Parts: sequence; C-alpha cells; structure tokens
Amino acid sequence: LIFVGLVIAAVLAVNFLASKFRTRIDLTQDRAFTLSEGTLRMLSKIETPIQLRLYVSTGDNSMPPFLKIHVQRIEDLLEEMRQASGGKLEIQKLEPTPDSDAEDSAKLDGLEPYR
Repeated sequence: LIFVGLVIAAVLAVNFLASKFRTRIDLTQDRAFTLSEGTLRMLSKIETPIQLRLYVSTGDNSMPPFLKIHVQRIEDLLEEMRQASGGKLEIQKLEPTPDSDAEDSAKLDGLEPYR
C-alpha cells in the first residue's frame, strides 16, 4: 500500500513538473523533431509579430489517419516555433468548413480545397 502511494505521488510530481517546464525530448536518431540552430536564431530575431494561418479540416471524418498524424506533427512543430520566437510568431488555426469565414479567408489567401 505504501509502494502504491509512493508511485502515485511520483507520477503526480512528474506531471506537475512537466506542466511547468514544457520541454520535449527528441530521441530520434536524426533529431527529426528538433528545431535547427539556424531556425532558432531566426525565430529569436523576429522583431514584429508575424501571424501564420494554418488551415486544416480536423472535423473531417474522411481525412486518412496518416494525414491526421501529419497535421499533429505540423501543429507540434509550429507550437515549438511559437515558443522559440518568444510569442512573436502567432499561430491562427482555422477550420475552413463550407460557407464559413475561414473558408472565405482561405480563398482570399489563394488556397483551394483538397479532396
């Protein structure tokens, strides 16, 4: 019973610390999920805010699973870039559903639906 209590306390402590320090560890051989030094330097030099719009239809059930995984990787990468920029890179995620403002915005940005 004491051991179970210690394990629960350890899990809670790790969870608390992880939420405070938001650090990712990239264990891939070629560091596929780590921003390069050049990218980090460029992001740290952003002086005025830059707004990036990400158009993705996450509610679309017809999206293949491999694309959903790819979208998650892109979102993770953009979030890491936003953090590295000190908040100067602003990410706006839009879901361009038919007849929505997001769809109109995507068209104005020169994007066409991918089906």
